[in-house]
Amino acid sequence: MDRDLIARAMQNVINMSKVQMFEHFKGDQLDKALQKEMYEVAESTDNPEKCKKDIDALLAKNKKIITAIEKDQVTLPMYNTLMEDLRTWRRTYAMKQEK
Repeated sequence: MDRDLIARAMQNVINMSKVQMFEHFKGDQLDKALQKEMYEVAESTDNPEKCKKDIDALLAKNKKIITAIEKDQVTLPMYNTLMEDLRTWRRTYAMKQEK
């Protein structure tokens, strides 16, 4: 799968207001980029500490997929799994802040 497409999709799911700022998702430390971006969103939630714990759990759960993306070895089912987890996180936390 194309890293540019993956990076754009992640940015789109995580933070719609910064949809053009996807370049940092194309590097070798995707887990750190995801954590940083998602932590920024967490700060505006009702319970930032719980949100950050959920972010850390999501990233740990998907570590294998994130590593596969970094190595350009991700499959479509792997990608879909990560994206669904990101969308679930967004529905739980980020969408509430966008209203």
